[in-house]
Amino acid sequence: MKKAPNPTGKGGFVKGQSGNPNGRPKKGHTIVEQFRDNPKADDVLKRIFEIAESLGTKVEHNDAFSCAKLIADKLVPTLKSEDLKIDAEVNTGYVVLPEEKEAESE
Repeated sequence: MKKAPNPTGKGGFVKGQSGNPNGRPKKGHTIVEQFRDNPKADDVLKRIFEIAESLGTKVEHNDAFSCAKLIADKLVPTLKSEDLKIDAEVNTGYVVLPEEKEAESE
């Protein structure tokens, strides 16, 4: 592709010539589509769940935490912080938070 000079002398696109001569990529070329089309994709996902299920057991897999985090990140949406707005004429007051409780162990 030949660059046409512009007033600054730094070049630019040639008038009437596409900046993307190959066009939009064809379907099936993204990594997500390739993974979905792969016959072993289900086995990979099942293995991730199996490894995550070993978290906290006597025979915990080395990657159990990573797999559990991967699953949680995809299943539970990320919460975004929001400003706390109080409808009051005075900017004094307090916020009551719930009591902190210990996690129940199985």
